[in-house]
Amino acid sequence: MPRNEFPRRSGQALILFILILLALVGVLALTLDYGFVLLSRRAMQTAANAGALEGGKDLDSSGRENAQRVIRNLFDDDLDPTSNPTTLSAGISHSLVTIDSTGSVLGSGNGSQDLHDNRTQYLYRPNPELNPSNLEHGDFVIGNYLDGSTSHGESASYERDDFEPDNNGDAFLTRLRRTPIRTGVANTLDRETGVSSSGTGSPLLMGRLLPFIHSSSGYDLRRDGVTIRATSISQAQPVVQVGESTSTAVYVSLPYAKLSGSSTVYEIASPVFTIGQQVVLGDEVDDPATVPSGYLPILGTFDSNHYVLAFQLQEEPAGGASKQYNASPHLHLAMPTLSALSSDAYDFVIQSHQTLAADANAAIATMPALVRSTN
Repeated sequence: MPRNEFPRRSGQALILFILILLALVGVLALTLDYGFVLLSRRAMQTAANAGALEGGKDLDSSGRENAQRVIRNLFDDDLDPTSNPTTLSAGISHSLVTIDSTGSVLGSGNGSQDLHDNRTQYLYRPNPELNPSNLEHGDFVIGNYLDGSTSHGESASYERDDFEPDNNGDAFLTRLRRTPIRTGVANTLDRETGVSSSGTGSPLLMGRLLPFIHSSSGYDLRRDGVTIRATSISQAQPVVQVGESTSTAVYVSLPYAKLSGSSTVYEIASPVFTIGQQVVLGDEVDDPATVPSGYLPILGTFDSNHYVLAFQLQEEPAGGASKQYNASPHLHLAMPTLSALSSDAYDFVIQSHQTLAADANAAIATMPALVRSTN
C-alpha cells in the first residue's frame, strides 16, 4: 500500500495525554480534599478523647465544664479561647466556600487578602454544649457503657446499643461532629442550644471543580461538605498504680494500709504504689480519722503474705482544699510488679482485684479510661 494511503493518526497521543491529565488532576483534587478530611477527623478524635477522660474524672460535679474547657483549649495557643487569632483548628469551615442557591461561590471581591486578614472566621474550633439535661444526642452524656454490645454505631437520633444515658452512671460520652447545615438536609438534633453543637461539613476545595451530580433537595457533597464525627467514651476503672509526688496539692500513696473487708487501718514501713506489691503490716492505727488524705492500699492475704489488691482514696473533708489526682487505671503499668509474682500469687491478686472492682460497696479508687474511641 502506498505510504499516503495509511490512515492519518497525528494528534491522537495529545488527545490521550489530555484525557489522562484530566483524570490525574481529578484524583489529585480528591486526594488533597480527603487529606483535609483525615486531618480534621484526627484533630476532632484527639479532642474527643481528651474530653471524655477529663469529664470522667468528676461525673458528680464539674466534669462537663472541665471537658468543655479542655476541648476548647486544645485549639488555642494561649489558653484563652475568647481571643484566638491563630489558625489552630479542626479543619476549614464551610463558610470559606459558601455558595448561593445557584451554586456560585460567594465572596467579598477583595481576593485572597481578605481571606488572609479574616482567616480565623473560616476555621472550625469545637465549642461543645454542656447538655445538663443529659439528653441522648448531646455533646456530653453521662451514662452506662454496655461492654457486651457488639454494635457501636449511632442512629440518626444518636441512639447507641453500647451506651445508655444515666445521671448516676460511671461512663462519660463526648461527641464532636461536622454535619450539613443546609435547611432540609441538616439534622435538627445536631444544633440544639445548651445540648448539642456541630460545625459545618468539611468543604471540598480542589474537588469543587469536579462534575459531581448536583442535588437541590438531598445531600449534596459540594454544597454540604463531608460529614465528620468523633465519639469517645470513658468509664471509671479501678486504680492499679499511684504516682509519686512531693507536692501537697497532689494525692499520694499513704504509709498506711487496710485488709479487704475490714475497717482497721495499719501502719506500714513505706508507701506502696502498685497492685501486686507485698506489704508487711505494722501497728494498728487507733483512730482511722487521723489518716491523712491520699491513696490507701487495700490488701488481700495469700499464703500468709499480704498483697495490694486495690486502692481507696482518702479525701479531704467537705470544703477542704482540692487536690490533683495522681493515679492510673491501666493494668499494663502494674505488669512488671505482677510478673515477678508466682503464678498462684498472680492469679490471686488479679482475681481479687476484679472481685473488688465488681463490688459496688468496696468503694475503691477509680480513674476514667477510654473504652470506645471511634470516628
